Amino acid sequence: MNDTIAAISTPPGIGGIGIVRISGPKSLKIAKKIFRSKKPIENRKLIYGKIINKDEVIDEVLLSYHKAPYTYTREDIVEINIHSGLSSLKETLSLVISCGARLAEPGEFTKRAYLSGRIDLSQAEAVSKIVSAKTELARKIAVRELGGSLSLKIKEIREGLLSCLSYIEAGLDFEEELDKEGIYKDTILLKEKLDNLILGYRSGRYLSDCAIGVIVGKPNVGKSSILNALLGTKRAIVTPIPGTTRDLVSEIINIKGIPLKIVDTAGLCFAIDIVEKEGIEMAWAAIETSDIVILVFDGSVSLTDDDLVILEKIKKDNLILCVNKCDLPLAIDISQIKNYPIVYISAKEGNISPLVSTIEETLFSSFDENNIITSIRHKEAIEKAIFHLERAIHEIDKRDEIASIELRASIDSLSGIIGEKITDEDILDKIFFTFCIGK
Repeated sequence: MNDTIAAISTPPGIGGIGIVRISGPKSLKIAKKIFRSKKPIENRKLIYGKIINKDEVIDEVLLSYHKAPYTYTREDIVEINIHSGLSSLKETLSLVISCGARLAEPGEFTKRAYLSGRIDLSQAEAVSKIVSAKTELARKIAVRELGGSLSLKIKEIREGLLSCLSYIEAGLDFEEELDKEGIYKDTILLKEKLDNLILGYRSGRYLSDCAIGVIVGKPNVGKSSILNALLGTKRAIVTPIPGTTRDLVSEIINIKGIPLKIVDTAGLCFAIDIVEKEGIEMAWAAIETSDIVILVFDGSVSLTDDDLVILEKIKKDNLILCVNKCDLPLAIDISQIKNYPIVYISAKEGNISPLVSTIEETLFSSFDENNIITSIRHKEAIEKAIFHLERAIHEIDKRDEIASIELRASIDSLSGIIGEKITDEDILDKIFFTFCIGK
């Protein structure tokens, strides 16, 4: 990282302020070439002046210089605050590049922060999550990850595995020192911690992507009206004609910080044409991939065998039974259906609060804000670590050499999350710190 990079760090478009950021050993030198002010450039001070190209003023700016290593990249950084017009930003960036910088690659500032050791790999990924957060809760969790919440958990478990490995490897030559029962108990506890982390992926996926809720039921039970009521706007066409909805119609809503993609589907019935058949097949496919299914009944008519067939075919854990059209005389009796939450609403009247409350309860029933895994890469690495740890546990007190190999593999999987590899020297240090060998 001996070169100097530069980029526009603010979104394109017209605004109050745009920022050109420079990072690297030539940052200050470049700033002095293009910046004119009555005051000298000083570390961590915002200075008013002008960007000059030869004798032409490009813009009036505020410039700040941040001396390494106390910066985002641990390199010298210069930030130029310009009026956020596309022309001013581009002209300034071109001038910076002509003075010795190069255009930064996507994510390169954060990559340099990682390579310099300022943040680990999971923290680097958290930066992207903050930028792309769809809700306040998603941003809050991402900021925690940037602060090292996940890294600390991974390092704690990895340190425990390293201790077990050091005991086993020392025991290969000094078996009298080896407490295999204690190692076995420790590895079981560490596996439980990893299993608990995996449970946090479902909640994390809700935040990094979104949860999916599907509205299903027979034709003309008010599915599209429920979608519109949840959105607070007319998104789906509503008519008295059964089968109006043929395709999937979806929008994202915010449920207490969790983005929920709510999907309206075609009515589940015997298809009378190829278009309706395709729509019904899409509805069943959507049910399979959903996190919540809202099965809607028409409360103004009696429960039918078709309703029960649909219910029997769905049978998902996160199923909500929703009786709609409660503004009409109630004719349905679903008291015979057990084990699922039942809500009574009138989408036409906008009375859907019981449904919203039940969706919230369902989403948050297994949600632990303090145990969140938002990355599929992290999930797969933890699953791999568990796989090797289980094999190590099986080999303890049988084949210590194999247990050692499997523990190393488990440690390596966790190290991949934070980008810090455990070396043989680390293991040796642990061995000699723990044991009094050679008394």
